[in-house]
Amino acid sequence: MKRTRKWLIYFEIFAVFVFFVIIFANITSSHTDQSSRVDSDLDQLMEIADQLYEIYDLPGALVKYWEAITQMEGQEESQKLLHARLRVSEIYFRSNWNKDALDHLARAAEIDQNNTALRLLQGELYKDDGQRALAAQEFLGVINKDPTNFEAHYLLGVLYQGARQFEQAIDHYQQAIQYDLQMFPQPFELAPVGQLARMQLSRTYRQILQSYQSLDQEDNIPDLDEIERIENRAIALLEEAVHINEQFVEARQELIGLFYRKASNMGRARGTRSYDQALDIYQKIVKLNPSEIDAWQWIGQIQRSFLDDPEAALAAYQKAYELESDVGILAEIKTLKDEIEKMELEKQ
Repeated sequence: MKRTRKWLIYFEIFAVFVFFVIIFANITSSHTDQSSRVDSDLDQLMEIADQLYEIYDLPGALVKYWEAITQMEGQEESQKLLHARLRVSEIYFRSNWNKDALDHLARAAEIDQNNTALRLLQGELYKDDGQRALAAQEFLGVINKDPTNFEAHYLLGVLYQGARQFEQAIDHYQQAIQYDLQMFPQPFELAPVGQLARMQLSRTYRQILQSYQSLDQEDNIPDLDEIERIENRAIALLEEAVHINEQFVEARQELIGLFYRKASNMGRARGTRSYDQALDIYQKIVKLNPSEIDAWQWIGQIQRSFLDDPEAALAAYQKAYELESDVGILAEIKTLKDEIEKMELEKQ
């Protein structure tokens, strides 16, 4: 009898123990399931926010990022929280709310003040606020950490170019071009960094050429060969940018402008070779933009007056007339047709 009672006591203790184990397991499982659901909801929320950001729906993205930040407060989600805070700061910056962007960026810095994206954005905010020294400090900090960061090189180039420190600007633009090999599109930018750097480097060379024009002493002006080298380099950079992406309209228009200037200089030079070269340039212009009426007219004029090819001249003027029904162009077409007809009669 005593043995039976003793056995019952042990059984009751064991049953109570099993009961508490089951309760603990259920609580743990419930907490884990709830935590998993929260993580899943948060991931989904961040994904939606990122998608809205990528299609430039900034108000919608801002709402979703703030929802995510609210959920993450007090949780161990530092990387996700940093990402959300950086995106909120970026949206404020792109909306010209620089003070709010700086304030929110300070919160992101509490998580990781050496984050590359954070320092780049911090530098851009400083640059917009006219604090060039602080901006340069941020960009240089990124480069010290990663010398191949093409975005930091590009932004430094912009700073130096604005300060007319052309040698430093050229150096950093060249490094941006060197390191941006994949040239992925950049949010809120006209083109990838590698293309933008080419366009800005071309502009820098043109600024250098303009600075030569303001020099008083002829001894300080480089020789014509050096000027031509710089001009050709400016053109080549824009040609590269357009070759990479023909839809880069700004670079294409600037290239056309440089071509007009170069062709005009060629046309003023003496000799058939100069007109041949000018013709090549005008043909490049109409290839870039077939609607360039002036270029078609110049092609017609060179073909007729200097290269003695009335048929090619007629084709060029006819193309110009298709673009603009101008009386002067029509007169040239009529004259050329008469000349060609007369030549054919003489051959008979």
